[in-house]
Amino acid sequence: MTAFAQFGTELDKATQVQLARGERMAEILKQDQFKPLAVEEQILIIYAGINGFLDNLPLSEIRQFEEGLYQFLDSNCQAVKEELRTKKAIDDALRAQIDTALKQWLDLFGKKNPSSQDNAH
Repeated sequence: MTAFAQFGTELDKATQVQLARGERMAEILKQDQFKPLAVEEQILIIYAGINGFLDNLPLSEIRQFEEGLYQFLDSNCQAVKEELRTKKAIDDALRAQIDTALKQWLDLFGKKNPSSQDNAH
C-alpha cells in the first residue's frame, strides 16, 4: 500500500480515497497489548472506518478519535453498545443509531480538535 502511495499524484481520485481509507483501517485494527477491545467496540470502529466516518480525519488523530469514541459511547450512547452486544447483528434501526452516534462524536471531536476537518457524513 505504501508503495502505491508514493505515486499518489499519478493515481485517480477514487484510488487515492481507497488508499487513504486503507491506511485508516490499518490504524484502527491496532490494539494495545493487554488491552483488548470489547467485540461491540471493535464492530463500531470498523463500521466507522468502512462507512467513511474516518475519511476526513488526519491519520495522526485516528487513535485519539477512537479512544474518545468509546468514552463518548459509554457516557451518551450506552444503548447502542448494549444492543450490539445482545442482537449480534446490525439491522436498519441499529444502523441509524450507530450513524447518529458517530456523527455526534465526529462533531464533538472536530470542535475539540480544530485541526480535524469537518466530516461530510
